[in-house]
Amino acid sequence: MISALFDLKGMKIVYGKTLSEKENQIVNKISLECGILKDTARLLLYREIDTVEKAKRFLSPGKHAFHDPYLLDGMLDAVKRIEFAVENKENVVIFGDYDADGICATTVLYYCLKEFGLTARTLIPEREDGYGIN
Repeated sequence: MISALFDLKGMKIVYGKTLSEKENQIVNKISLECGILKDTARLLLYREIDTVEKAKRFLSPGKHAFHDPYLLDGMLDAVKRIEFAVENKENVVIFGDYDADGICATTVLYYCLKEFGLTARTLIPEREDGYGIN
C-alpha cells in the first residue's frame, strides 16, 4: 500500500507519509465507528475530517450541510418568477449546457419544475454552438 498525504492547499499528493500513533488511532476509530475501510478513513483524515462526528456528517450529509440558497445572487427573483409561472400555468424552457454537470443540472431542474406542476422543455445546444444562448 502506498502511503500518501494530500497537500490541502495545492491538492497534490505527498508519498511516503507515515501516520503518527495518534493519527492511526483516529483512523481506526473512524473506520470502526463509521463502518468504513481504514483507507477511506485515512483519506478523510487527510481532508481534516478527524473525528467520528465530522466523518458521519461528511458521509451522511443532510439539510444541515446546505448553505442558505438565498445567498445566491438573483435567487429571490428566480423564485418569484417560478411562482408566477406556476400561478399562470406557463410552459417553461430550460436552456441547459452540454457538459456533464450542465446535463445533470438541467435534469434536476426539469424534475423539480415538474413537481411544481410546470410543463418544461429542455434545450441543450450542440457543442459546436458554443456557450450561451445563440
